Amino acid sequence: MAKGKQTEAVQTLEPIIVKKKSNLAQYRPDTNIYFQKDRNYDEQGEVIPDDKFNPTQNLIGAMQNITPHWDDEAGKWSFYGTIEDLQRIAKKLGLTDAKTKQIITVGEDDLYNRYSPFWGHATLWKSLFIEDASRYLEADKPINELFNRILRGREDLEQPGRTDQSKLITDRASFELISPTIEKDKKKQSADEVTKAMKLYIELISNEDRLNLVYLVLDPPDYEENKDDKGAIEADLQEQFVNGDEYVSKYKTSTRKFFNEVAALDNAELVTYSTAIRAKKAGVIRPSMNDGYTFKGEKLDMGNIKSDAELCKFLLSPDNSDIFLAVEEALSINKR
Repeated sequence: MAKGKQTEAVQTLEPIIVKKKSNLAQYRPDTNIYFQKDRNYDEQGEVIPDDKFNPTQNLIGAMQNITPHWDDEAGKWSFYGTIEDLQRIAKKLGLTDAKTKQIITVGEDDLYNRYSPFWGHATLWKSLFIEDASRYLEADKPINELFNRILRGREDLEQPGRTDQSKLITDRASFELISPTIEKDKKKQSADEVTKAMKLYIELISNEDRLNLVYLVLDPPDYEENKDDKGAIEADLQEQFVNGDEYVSKYKTSTRKFFNEVAALDNAELVTYSTAIRAKKAGVIRPSMNDGYTFKGEKLDMGNIKSDAELCKFLLSPDNSDIFLAVEEALSINKR
């Protein structure tokens, strides 16, 4: 952020949850817990059934303090808000300069001064701690509001609701921030998605033709093994797509979201989607790391088609009807 430009004033600062990230998994990747009857450093011992190590847990009793944060790249102290917000908080805190014994006042230059007496004040470096795993941080007191704004202003922490940050940077952070409001909305959205998925699933199992087409389009790892077994298809759909919600790159979204999209297609759209996947499985359309999906050696959409989901939508578009017909013809020839 350029000097002199701060973010808009925040009318209401909602609470955030500051959660410590655990790195214990890198030291203990095995989740089994072992028991030794005799001390033997050459043997692991016997696995204790139904008892697993949680690699996300933190050290028991561990305490970590939250401090001001200097952003080397931006050349400023991390802070979310305006200079007026900072001045208001500093006035309420009333920190005293150890040398002059005067109350510290802040100006915009203090945001860009690494040696600012305000940011370097000892109180700010030993006032706030996270015990165990996380801390619920409101803006009810000046010190809490200050650190709420410090954490929200840190570009090295993944900020709730933002999608423009680098994972390479945020993955190295020792904290993660959670918005209670966003988490609540996510849970409601997830519940709505599950309800929709279950409704579509129930409709599908009563229509075997659509069930088979949807399963073909989804093309899960066990497709070839399950494709002729209606019971296996139903079980796989329920486990992976109704109850499951993992991100899959070829869908460009989660399993449940893509299932909801595909299962809600009308019959004509579903036939188009299934044609796209059959063409890919038959080698008529070929995926390439460098060129995207290709047909007869030609890049589809100038190489911009890089997933099954994008291929289906591309062939469904009326603008590409000539390519779709050519794909259908190539598939029929391929079957002879």
